[in-house]
Amino acid sequence: MNTENEAEFDYSISENIECRIQDALEVYEGHLPERFSIAWKAYVAGLMEWRVISLTNYKKLLSLLPVIANDPVPDIFSSKESPNAGSDNFGIPEAELQRRIQKHIDAFSGNMPESYALAWNSYLGGLSEWQVVKFNLYKELIELMPPILNPDPVLLIFIGRKDIYSFQQYIKDDIEAFKGSLPERNAIAWKAYLRGFWEYGAISTKGYQQLLELLPTTIDLEKLNIFSERGQTPKGPGGFGASTQVSTELHSRIQQQLNAFQGDLPEDYLITWDAYLFSLEKWDVIDPSDYTQLVSLLPPISGSDPVQRIAKAVHG
Repeated sequence: MNTENEAEFDYSISENIECRIQDALEVYEGHLPERFSIAWKAYVAGLMEWRVISLTNYKKLLSLLPVIANDPVPDIFSSKESPNAGSDNFGIPEAELQRRIQKHIDAFSGNMPESYALAWNSYLGGLSEWQVVKFNLYKELIELMPPILNPDPVLLIFIGRKDIYSFQQYIKDDIEAFKGSLPERNAIAWKAYLRGFWEYGAISTKGYQQLLELLPTTIDLEKLNIFSERGQTPKGPGGFGASTQVSTELHSRIQQQLNAFQGDLPEDYLITWDAYLFSLEKWDVIDPSDYTQLVSLLPPISGSDPVQRIAKAVHG
């Protein structure tokens, strides 16, 4: 690859990463949590060290992230053995990375702090994503370290957030299918579906608000008290893998409302719950088996099911 092409390739990668970091900052309104900052710093550090991005672009990306008091990333930097190794060399990373990780494991007597495990996980994940190391090696190396606690910012980096523009198109297509007059039950389903994605950080607050503006409905979903215990601000991903705690909480909340209505939930409640749970399952906040169990608690929706309509439009 000539120098001009290398520079163009580096720029395209850096631009991609910058957009993803800016999206994360937007979700947290400029106050990126420390664990998310560590993950992003380690991710871009790995790409710079193995010459996937330039030092100049690395510094630019780093400037977007907040300062961390006890940052483990410099320790990972200082352990590098082969400053001239590049992204086209698969022989050196395998042996070197194993030695460097083992060095930190030994330094902490086999009890590596979570911040180091988080940094190494994200560092290696970036190398895997941009093909410096093979995926099998990535999996092998992260198994040497303790698991990452939930919410796992590394998985959020790789899974990515949902494309607001795609959601806009899905909603506009649905409105057009009803000749510009979306039935209220369909608007309720869309709002509840989007709420789950926003609540757990899959879409930004700004994007969520833009999408809501497309959806007319006279019903205030907040007054249904379905979302109240999870708060009014994005929490980031809730489970990934997924969270039994969240599923248990949802089960309790559904059961309380069923008891309050003596098992006969009004339609707006049914649609809201169904769409909300569906979004949480799709964003890996709750396990598919837990989703099935939770939905089974709810009476069926009469007539055409707006949630199934969303499922077909968005997920095929």
